[in-house]
Amino acid sequence: MLRDDFAPMSAAPVSDSAVGAGRAAPHPHLIFALGVIAAVAWGLTLLYFASGHGRSDFLGYSKGQDFINVWTAGHMVLEGRAEQVFDPKSFLAAMRALLDPSLPPHFWSYPPTALFTAVPLGLTSYGAGFVLWSAAGVLALAWAAWRLFPGRLERWMLLASPAMAINLVMGQNGCLTAALWLGGAALLQRRPATAGALFGLLTFKPQLGVLIPVFLLAGRRYRAILAACLSAAVLAAASVAAFGPGSWRAFVDLTLPTQFSSMAAWQGLYQWFVPSTFMAARLLGASSPLAFAAQAPFAVLGVVLVWRACRGEGDPLTRAALLFVATFVATPQSSAYDMIPVAAAALVLARRGRGLGDGILAALLWAAPWAVLAFNALHTPLIPLVTAWGAIRLAMLCGRPEVHQDGAPSPVNGT
Repeated sequence: MLRDDFAPMSAAPVSDSAVGAGRAAPHPHLIFALGVIAAVAWGLTLLYFASGHGRSDFLGYSKGQDFINVWTAGHMVLEGRAEQVFDPKSFLAAMRALLDPSLPPHFWSYPPTALFTAVPLGLTSYGAGFVLWSAAGVLALAWAAWRLFPGRLERWMLLASPAMAINLVMGQNGCLTAALWLGGAALLQRRPATAGALFGLLTFKPQLGVLIPVFLLAGRRYRAILAACLSAAVLAAASVAAFGPGSWRAFVDLTLPTQFSSMAAWQGLYQWFVPSTFMAARLLGASSPLAFAAQAPFAVLGVVLVWRACRGEGDPLTRAALLFVATFVATPQSSAYDMIPVAAAALVLARRGRGLGDGILAALLWAAPWAVLAFNALHTPLIPLVTAWGAIRLAMLCGRPEVHQDGAPSPVNGT
């Protein structure tokens, strides 16, 4: 078993010169292409916030669309109505009373453990809360990026990625979930208990953690597994203590059925954001059971790729990138704003890949959070094929050592 193969990801800073001397850099043309894609995404983001009237966007939603959910939940919890957060009718009535009676429907879709992220926002106005929420997410992601990537190039590019832009547009928790994901991967070698605790916290959005048990079991990371279980259990117990056992009953009885019905029946804008095979099948006219059947082989593919890559020795950063992409292959429920880890994987591929094919794949993964909107809106859902291609290619690269710029193999254990 490798002991220190994540050594460059310790808290000690690593200079760009050291990184550049130790391994081949991404081709400048590829970096330029990724920069152009990011610039287009951020340009669209600025247009979005400049559109509409006041706090409403051009679609009639509040700007930072889904932020209204966490902001409303925070206010309801502080008013002593935690259980009502999970009742779609009560939640919608509270949201409209707090902000705007004409707002389109929203509902709270997370377990009670996610309410801890909402409580501080119950003390803010909508605008101030959105700024606080966005800034906290960026800081959390920056902390994780500085530990995952050894060089400044990838760190800053991740913060400027198209995935970051779409997360800001949607006011979502993608920065927080990505920080837990990336931080857990970065700390796994040297601080397995801390890494496991971060993975356990990700259970507030469980569909994003479907392959983490496979990842940890395949790598025989038993301390991390124990820490993840304890972290998840403590978080769940704390939510019962803070919000009452009725919040969990309401989540199971009211929120989960609404969540499942939204996946099976909702159409239009909701479908455009989902990059899974399940949603691709639905967009092509399949029923919900048939769409789940279409998802099944992709789920198996994700499990097999992660298991095989993590059983043997290999580059830990590439294996983490594989975990990030394979999760979007395996899970039926995800969204464009969750794809910041896929952007991180694209940056890994940009450095580790070879040739034009890998460069094109890195660019496609980089653009995927915005491309999925266009492809799904046109009923040509191609992104599941892109993520499957990305996962297969990263799995192929996992066992290959990094290469010095002079062509000599580079050790992966930091020695």
